Amino acid sequence: MALYTNKPVVFNAIQWTGKNENEVVDFMMSLGEKNYYFNEPHIVLKGALVKPGEYMWKSTEDKWIISSEEIFNLSFIQVED
Repeated sequence: MALYTNKPVVFNAIQWTGKNENEVVDFMMSLGEKNYYFNEPHIVLKGALVKPGEYMWKSTEDKWIISSEEIFNLSFIQVED
């Protein structure tokens, strides 16, 4: 039996606080994403609901992932630019 681990992948993510609309717009523009809108206090991203406190990022397969703050912080660490 062989053991495996994840390859290190660096990605951009943002947390929707419910108050950082300009930051989210800049983030979406930087990734070329246009299929989202604000429906306070949520964001609708490609039909999925992003609640305040949740993180969103694009996977290596170019799919959007939404995660709770708890799961995100258990799974990832921030790296320096």
